[in-house]
Amino acid sequence: MTTIGFDTQAYVESLTDAGVPDAQAKAHGRALQKVMAAQEPMTKTDIRELELAVKNDIQTLQMGLHELKTRSEAEIKIMREGKNAFRWFFGLLVAFNLTSLAMLIQIFFKIID
Repeated sequence: MTTIGFDTQAYVESLTDAGVPDAQAKAHGRALQKVMAAQEPMTKTDIRELELAVKNDIQTLQMGLHELKTRSEAEIKIMREGKNAFRWFFGLLVAFNLTSLAMLIQIFFKIID
């Protein structure tokens, strides 16, 4: 990465011209120079790499969401099919019980006659 040039002398002169004591202005200049030297500004290449990484993360997230949606839809379909099977089973059970009840009633009335 590139560093930003900082003119410490011009900074110190502008502070002393504004009335800051010379020793204090020099101390400020050195401190600011150290801070700026520690900073690493982003270049266009760095920004492009970060942009590509973010796009890749977004694409990965979108694929994960699509997969989750597909699995959820499949599970909902299975649950609906199970619900339909339960309805059929319950319907057959009711029909069987009604048939059994009808047969028992017929047997009961034949015994009474």
